[in-house]
Amino acid sequence: MGDIVRNNEGVIRVSFPVMRGSYMLPCTLPIFHSLYPNVKIEITEKSSGELEDLLTNGDTDLAFFNLPVRKPLIDYDVISHEEVLLVAAKDNAISAYTEPHPDCRYPWIDIHKLQRILIRYLPAFVHNIHNTGEYKA
Repeated sequence: MGDIVRNNEGVIRVSFPVMRGSYMLPCTLPIFHSLYPNVKIEITEKSSGELEDLLTNGDTDLAFFNLPVRKPLIDYDVISHEEVLLVAAKDNAISAYTEPHPDCRYPWIDIHKLQRILIRYLPAFVHNIHNTGEYKA
């Protein structure tokens, strides 16, 4: 891949998880193409497990995906961290489980607590959505 970038020609096979490419590519592709106009990019979207297979089988040159990496043969670098947001009204029962966290802009919730909460509230959520088209806590 280094030869392709140095010589400004060739093909790089890049893989993304489904949906991630749709928000990463619009801002990065124009910059890449302005720097390397003769390099063609072949893009693939697959699940994270399939991306690991593509890498270990040599069927892609580069892949972007979320941790954890399950195959020990894959060498990776963390390039960013993301906050995943759950939006709820302040008076929603879920809000009682949040707490401040120094690394987060918004109140934080332990994923294990969230799992228990969703198991408790999900049946009511699904029932309300199915019958009324809206959710009322």
